[in-house]
Amino acid sequence: MTSVERLRQPLVVLIGLLLVWFFLPVAFKRRQSLAFHEIQAPLWKLEGAAADLQDDLAALSYSKREILEAGRDQARMRAADELGRNENTALRARVSELETLFGLPSDQDHLTEVCTVVRPDLRAWWQHAILLKGGEHGLVEKAPAIFAGGVAGRVVEVGRDTAELQMVSSRDFRLAAKFEGDARPLVYQGESSAPFQSPFGRVSNVPRDFTASADKPLILMTSGLGGFFPPGLVIGRVEHLEPDPSGIFQTGRVLLDDRIYALREVSVLIPLRLPPLRTPPPGN
Repeated sequence: MTSVERLRQPLVVLIGLLLVWFFLPVAFKRRQSLAFHEIQAPLWKLEGAAADLQDDLAALSYSKREILEAGRDQARMRAADELGRNENTALRARVSELETLFGLPSDQDHLTEVCTVVRPDLRAWWQHAILLKGGEHGLVEKAPAIFAGGVAGRVVEVGRDTAELQMVSSRDFRLAAKFEGDARPLVYQGESSAPFQSPFGRVSNVPRDFTASADKPLILMTSGLGGFFPPGLVIGRVEHLEPDPSGIFQTGRVLLDDRIYALREVSVLIPLRLPPLRTPPPGN
């Protein structure tokens, strides 16, 4: 066997494996990828702990005055947070009392699970991240994920201890939406972005009577129609609208919160009741 033939054999095997992988069902490949994430999860948790330790060690280099100022700021935030929690508890107790008095169903539709975000993939066509919680913590597919800037994405795959998050800027992310203060249904779709650019999406089916500018942007929110997302969650803002190719409606770029690319934690909204299934009209 010549040296050329010895080099050719591994190359042929590699090409064969790549071809087999290419023609495998997408669902199978996603499952295999999620299983690999399950194996890596303990290492990612250690990596996160090491990063936290590094931040703590870096804090030792701060001056005494900076540490005191940061402590005062944290004390103020904790006091405001505690006040908000107390008010929320009192309001929920009052709502529960009224529900019991009038025999109304509970208005609580979701439980909240805070998840650590690791390995965000910011490629232009398919953007996702891995959450270090899964089915053991109650996560389900299609559950919404939110952060301080609004909608972060949705859960698309769930393992035992990890889950895959499809980010709101992904081209595969579509959502029923509306503008703040208006009930007419719109369609949002992610459009990704190039590296080092702000994330964005696009809104379509916008009626012609809407106008938007940088001084008076329109706030795009979830409508609560046709899915797991509750109404009223902020998606982004629209500063410019233009006619779509049909000339009947308008379309515009949706500017997302820049902090989505630096996510370290998200809150996943786990539905207590599944949304109703769509039933086809009679005769179909």
